[in-house]
Amino acid sequence: MKKVLLNVALISCIATVSVAQIGVQIPASFRYQATAGTIEDDLDLVLSPIDIPKVEGYRLYTSLSNLVNYEEEMLNNLSANEFLVALSGNLIQPVPYLRTAILIQHWKETTLGWNGIDLDGDGFNDMWGWGLISGDWTEWEDRTGDDQYDVKKRRQASKDDEYIEKKHTYILNNNYDLGGGMTFGLRIAQQNLVGEDNNASNDFDWSGLGINFPFSIVTFGDPTFTNHYTVTDIPGNTTTLKQNETGEFSTTVSEPTLSIHGGVTYEMGDKEFAGILGLTFSKDKTETEDKFSSAYAIDPSTNQNYFSGNQTIKYTGEESVTELSLAGRARWNLWPKEKGFIEGAAGVMFGMGGSVTDKTEDNLYITQDTLNADGNIDRGIWDNDYLRDGSGDISTRTYGFGGRANVPLSKPVFLGLGAYFSSYNYERTVTLTTNNIDSYTFDDGDTEPSDPDDYTDRATTVGKDEEIYEEKTTSLRFPVGLEYTFGKKKDWVFRIGAVPTFNWSSDVTTSNVIEPEVTTNVTTYGDGTTDTTVTVEEEYQSTKVSEFERWTDTDYIYGLGWYPTDNLQIDFLYFFDGSGAFEEDIFDLSFFRSLRFSITLKYY
Repeated sequence: MKKVLLNVALISCIATVSVAQIGVQIPASFRYQATAGTIEDDLDLVLSPIDIPKVEGYRLYTSLSNLVNYEEEMLNNLSANEFLVALSGNLIQPVPYLRTAILIQHWKETTLGWNGIDLDGDGFNDMWGWGLISGDWTEWEDRTGDDQYDVKKRRQASKDDEYIEKKHTYILNNNYDLGGGMTFGLRIAQQNLVGEDNNASNDFDWSGLGINFPFSIVTFGDPTFTNHYTVTDIPGNTTTLKQNETGEFSTTVSEPTLSIHGGVTYEMGDKEFAGILGLTFSKDKTETEDKFSSAYAIDPSTNQNYFSGNQTIKYTGEESVTELSLAGRARWNLWPKEKGFIEGAAGVMFGMGGSVTDKTEDNLYITQDTLNADGNIDRGIWDNDYLRDGSGDISTRTYGFGGRANVPLSKPVFLGLGAYFSSYNYERTVTLTTNNIDSYTFDDGDTEPSDPDDYTDRATTVGKDEEIYEEKTTSLRFPVGLEYTFGKKKDWVFRIGAVPTFNWSSDVTTSNVIEPEVTTNVTTYGDGTTDTTVTVEEEYQSTKVSEFERWTDTDYIYGLGWYPTDNLQIDFLYFFDGSGAFEEDIFDLSFFRSLRFSITLKYY
């Protein structure tokens, strides 16, 4: 996802030479979105290190500005749970030629899953709920017919299904007028996106091991859970059946990014030239730890017919990259009064160094005790330790160029046109080593010394391979946006935009065997004898899989702008596309409750 955002961001930055949009996702105004990215509003300008001087006075943005996912319906109390405050203008009064913008944004969203629990074990769920649910079920039985309870069954179970996504963004943007038509801007932006999930990222299935007792099978996406079941003999005050299972699952994804960009502009009459140099540090890290344990006993007091197993799977993957970007823009202000212009821009971004780590650990330990025909306990122990550890390098390269025009066609009509080309290249090379130790131990419990019936089977597998992934995406975009001003006071603006896009994408995955897998199997019997076999992977070869995709799409956007006073601006986006809007009559209250709007406060 981040790679796609980088590509889209470069296209956007070519339009505005706001290269700092690469890496850090910068909020965009409703006007900019409704006109397909062809016509900017004050928000887009004040967050650009070179364009902030174009906005006079002060601007204040708050949580009423709807700048997280742009889908908040405030009159419906449909919120993205954000805190946002942004302020721009001459915030440091002793320095009159310094323009500053500050943005602080925090956002958190919790999604609860719908789950059910079968408490009585009949195969049907007895209770349902969102997120964390728990139940305690008890059943009493009179099995002897003496009007006295003989057996108590009890199950305590819970499920927890929750996904949390949170993000913070901090932006400090400054631009200083150097005189002589030159300005210098510097912007620092830091952002971190974190996702936390307590559903299983792995499957847990021990069916093929030969276990003789019941246990649950966990599949990908199952929620964290507990299941504790007992059957108690009341007269004897003993637990005759016990089952205890726990699934603890956790996945955390974090994407911290820091971008620093400096820009210079030079005005010469109605011509304007600008350039930006930027540095971006980004990381994408995934950490998973899934634990599953299951125990079942027919008679725990004597430890006969008992099963206990636990398995832990851990994964850590991280990509870190440092990228340098350079962009330039030339603009001709042909219609300065209407803020109309024609411009051309180009940009390039390439990785200065990137690294990747990839590590998977899988540890399994199961013990099973079964009463055999001789009255002894057959004990089987499964013990598996798997490690796949890798590291490598990442290289990236992105470039693009394009042009844009903002043209006043007539007094109420303003047209935005653009044409942009962009290309993104990504390559990752990882070398991975595999080390797997899989063992099974059997003891028939007869305490016979040097018993050849007892044995331990241990298989050790080692190997090394290389994985190379290459991705290339090329896009052509031709956005067009239109504004029409209407109303008695000319304080309303209708906006509409379209973005035809042509895309070409190729993915190449190459796998190379560096060291073939070698498996050494050693069976050691109770009498001390051993059998050893060594198996070398005979058929191994490099594989290369290529995929190519070509597609086109066109997105349509629309919105409204309202300027009731010089100090207040209200913008609407997709006002016919809310949860109920226009499904009912336009005069129905649901239409107004589902409006998505953004409020900007202005001071001059």
